[in-house]
Amino acid sequence: MKQALKNKAGEICNSLIYELNSLYSIYKNDDLVYDESAFNIISNKDLTAKQKMVILLELLRRSDPELDDQMRSHFFTLDPINEFIPAR
Repeated sequence: MKQALKNKAGEICNSLIYELNSLYSIYKNDDLVYDESAFNIISNKDLTAKQKMVILLELLRRSDPELDDQMRSHFFTLDPINEFIPAR
């Protein structure tokens, strides 16, 4: 069971990295790319993948008011995670 959870966590992390790369591609033409400090952070080989993901997500949040609203209402709450998923 524990190994299955680790495998699932790995799959989720890989999926998240893929989604963040997709988001980065979408925002590529935005000021995000031309922010030299952002580029230096993302290019820093001393940072872990998690650190880069958090930094990238924060940069995207700052450049997109809608994403900012969504993140502020969903992150750092005690609400159950499944409440954030839209009903189909």
